[in-house]
Amino acid sequence: MADYLFDPTPVSAATLDRVRTFVEKWQNRTGSEEANFQPFFSELCVAIVIRLDRAAQFNHSIL
Repeated sequence: MADYLFDPTPVSAATLDRVRTFVEKWQNRTGSEEANFQPFFSELCVAIVIRLDRAAQFNHSIL
């Protein structure tokens, strides 16, 4: 298993579509930043293909 959190292959059309959908959904959202953080972050990770299960293993290197 590689030591990275993302797939290093070139960005696919499907990924671009996911990112576009994510931006369209969140760009005009209002409300509490604190309340929206968890869904925003998890959806961002899905859109850009970051595996959340692997992210927990790297948490120590971020801090």
